[in-house]
Amino acid sequence: MPPSMHRQYFPTSARQPITVDGAKILKTKEIRITSASGSDFTCKKERRPGHAQSGIADAPGSWDNFGFGCSACAPEEYSAEGKLAYEPDDICPVLR
Repeated sequence: MPPSMHRQYFPTSARQPITVDGAKILKTKEIRITSASGSDFTCKKERRPGHAQSGIADAPGSWDNFGFGCSACAPEEYSAEGKLAYEPDDICPVLR
């Protein structure tokens, strides 16, 4: 990310609970992604917890590097099925 975007998304205490709540939502057995463009994709993640990063490392042993807020999880290997369809506007403008 360019420095200007890092400044725009500097970590805030208000963003931290939202990011943690996002990670809690990811406490599920399966994720399914669908879209009007034709995406219909699933992956299993029963043994993979959600993870939150908000740019604030506030506990001993914690680390963080996403000030803009990131909730993520990893799928179980070999569990992904389906297709992802991308439209031209789906690409992040920063990458253009």
